[in-house]
Amino acid sequence: MAKKKTTKKTKRVKLSTPLIIILILILAIVIGVFGFFYYKASKALAEVNVSIGEIEQDNQTITFNVLVSGDCDAYDVYANSSSDTIVIAEDEGISSSEKSYSYTFTAYDTYEIGVSVYKKILGFYSVSKDFACQSVTIKYNPSEACEGVIYDDFQIHFMTLGNSSAGDSIYIKAGDSDILIDAGSEVGSFDTTSAYINNYCTDGKIEYVIATHGDKDHIAAFPKFVDAYEIGTIITNEHTTKETNTYNNMLAAFESEVSNGAKWYYAADCWNNTNGASRDYELSDNVVMHVVYNYYYFCDESSDENDYSVCTLFEYKANGESKYFFLGGDLEKKGENKMVEFYDGSTEEKTMPKVELYKAGHHGSNTSSNTSFLEMLKPSVCVVCCCCGTNEYTIDYTNQFPTQQFINRIALWTDAVYATSVWDVALNSFKDLNGNVIVSAGLDDEGKASYAVAASNNLIKLKDTEWFNETIYVTNYEEATSTDNQNTKSVPHGNNSASKKDYTFYTSTTEGAVAVPRRTWPQL
Repeated sequence: MAKKKTTKKTKRVKLSTPLIIILILILAIVIGVFGFFYYKASKALAEVNVSIGEIEQDNQTITFNVLVSGDCDAYDVYANSSSDTIVIAEDEGISSSEKSYSYTFTAYDTYEIGVSVYKKILGFYSVSKDFACQSVTIKYNPSEACEGVIYDDFQIHFMTLGNSSAGDSIYIKAGDSDILIDAGSEVGSFDTTSAYINNYCTDGKIEYVIATHGDKDHIAAFPKFVDAYEIGTIITNEHTTKETNTYNNMLAAFESEVSNGAKWYYAADCWNNTNGASRDYELSDNVVMHVVYNYYYFCDESSDENDYSVCTLFEYKANGESKYFFLGGDLEKKGENKMVEFYDGSTEEKTMPKVELYKAGHHGSNTSSNTSFLEMLKPSVCVVCCCCGTNEYTIDYTNQFPTQQFINRIALWTDAVYATSVWDVALNSFKDLNGNVIVSAGLDDEGKASYAVAASNNLIKLKDTEWFNETIYVTNYEEATSTDNQNTKSVPHGNNSASKKDYTFYTSTTEGAVAVPRRTWPQL
């Protein structure tokens, strides 16, 4: 016989009518009290007035006063752009408060400067009101940032790239000719560099484009440049180790531009003056671009893509005098040594003149800018295209760009060393160090050929920057104990974070960490 299925009845909690009424009354009181204070706070904020004084702009830094009148508990000063919101300051509110604020932007954009005011309700909820007051456009302004620089004839611009990756993109203005050497570390670099270039290139045409070699950090944005500008002449090295999508995309873009009338020459043909190419290009009445000899224009013997770099020497000529400016891509030790062997001074063709400017090879790595190479160039000024101190390639602090070994070697020739960007640990982001660095040549007051250096952010020498002189904390620290084969002092080693791309840098509380100076300038 089947068992009779039983069900267990759940007892319901029955609220009495008086209890329900009491709960409703309590809820109504809470809502009423909250509503009363919300009304008072909203009414107080309605009577708050905010005004922003005239915004003073010094390139990327703005300074302004904010006047808050009325009853509020706190306020934020912010900057809104199409892609970002930046809180400039957070302050306590009083019945009437005027304060001065200053902020340095790290990106070129149009920002709306505004203020949000707050009134607290019962200590745990805030009513807010926004005041959008003024807009400001942050862009490179050559007339302000480069006061005193000679602009009439020739300019080399080492551009910031809008990201923290090491890379090159160099814009050159020579008379009416526009030249672009390399296109930056990321596709997005185009947005930053093209906006900068358009301050100078007003006809939409770049007469000469040079891709020094096939590494991504030098070519990523070339397809966008080909789409945006008319290109006259393209120069590359026929030899490469690259078969990447980035490299192939660049080749396809260049081929497309050739079908539209551009000329494309290999560096070997430039050196040999063959197939329509030339070793020397007259850019203006005063400026010649020389394609410099590189052994690796003519063979595939190196496994290092950097050695295939197309190298150029720009000559500014005036009244029988010449100033020289050397740009060598990422040329490494083997390529440098081959170049030194060739330029032995035995003939005029094999004589390298002293240069005023040297763009540091391979972002100031420890494997470039070697002693014999610098002895050949004898540079007066050096510019490093990099984001100082990132972990992009290594966690060994002395080998992060620009490396200590590079500094030891360049210091023998000049202390006028500048760098474009730097990693800011506090911001957890990149920012300008010197910013866009400009080396410009023209005639001085006596009619002689002269050059000058300027930058969009500041002209503090690398050795005097806060980044260079900062004390940092590293693990696995090893003292320097020997000399390298270039007869320069070797450097210590240690790790300043756990892994590449990990920007949680070690601090004084890290177990086993040792305090060290980030960089040292050698005592000569």
